Amino acid sequence: MENEYQSKFYLAEKKKSVSEFQSNYLLKNLQNKLNIISENFPNPQEPDKMAEYIDLIRNELEKEYEARKVLMTYCDDVPTFKHKDFESLTLDQLDETLLKYTDEYIKALSDAYTDIYRDAFRESNNIKEQYNIEDLQEMKRRHHNTSLEKFVTNKDEFDRIIEYKGKLIQKSNPIYLDPTSKFVKAHFYAPRKMVFGTFFPTIWVNVAVIWAMTIILYILLYYRALKKLLDFFENLPRRKKVSA
Repeated sequence: MENEYQSKFYLAEKKKSVSEFQSNYLLKNLQNKLNIISENFPNPQEPDKMAEYIDLIRNELEKEYEARKVLMTYCDDVPTFKHKDFESLTLDQLDETLLKYTDEYIKALSDAYTDIYRDAFRESNNIKEQYNIEDLQEMKRRHHNTSLEKFVTNKDEFDRIIEYKGKLIQKSNPIYLDPTSKFVKAHFYAPRKMVFGTFFPTIWVNVAVIWAMTIILYILLYYRALKKLLDFFENLPRRKKVSA
């Protein structure tokens, strides 16, 4: 993220990664499931499966909106519209009007992400044009680590997206994926983490967590908390066995 070569392209590449995943993988997956629901509506042959699909669509669209709010903080022209009725996206409340609206909503989002990708692609090219090609190649040779890139982008992973326990999980480009958890929780190779809703670089959050754990452990050892706890349980009155 911060080496002399990649730091110049990181933000543009991040926009490209996020918009490509949302448009080509997440939204396409949701669109396919919505099409199956529409084809089987209003009398689905497999109601349980259709209920799982509509629940997944509802949950993922809500997650997409939260992720899009993060995208708005570093990318211009991000759409701000939100699905007007997430709560009604259940098999019991579904109707033709809501199906059509959700279909248009997903397509509008896909078009918006396509536009974001194109803008980010142009941004990346504009950065390259500011440098002599030989100088840029030399900079990449000196600072770019191909093996490290494979780790943080998960290039060897065949599946870009997987479905697991009613959720769609991104497997590609974790270095460009921001977590949405408000407190520390994040995926491997997350570029930054939230602490009470504010982003901080991953390295500083991890160092702070390690120091916090070290201080807590020191206090427990200093006051012999574990021994006192064991002594407490050992001194608890035991029930006497009742003789026959």
